[in-house]
Amino acid sequence: MIPIPNFFDSEVDVYRLYADTDESPSDTEDFILIEENVVCSFQALSDSYYQDSTGASTKDYTMFTQEPNIVEGDKIVAEDLKFIVKGIKSYDLRKYTLREISISSIQ
Repeated sequence: MIPIPNFFDSEVDVYRLYADTDESPSDTEDFILIEENVVCSFQALSDSYYQDSTGASTKDYTMFTQEPNIVEGDKIVAEDLKFIVKGIKSYDLRKYTLREISISSIQ
């Protein structure tokens, strides 16, 4: 049996929305880096793009990883591609915990 990590063929960085709540009058929100070089694998759910509710073109993917520190709303960056996490499922496979993460491309 081949170990699950051997199937991971990509690396991504994970960003999380952070609210700057200092005393300044203009509170801002920005994504900050929380995990670097997370090993994973991508699978497109379709060959075509569609228009989301904001009018932007997007495409849905499933990302597989063992990284436990990813939550809905995180931004995934792989080279010049950016995605937003839409949902997460975890599977306990004895030696490994596999996470199936639903992501959509963003511009």
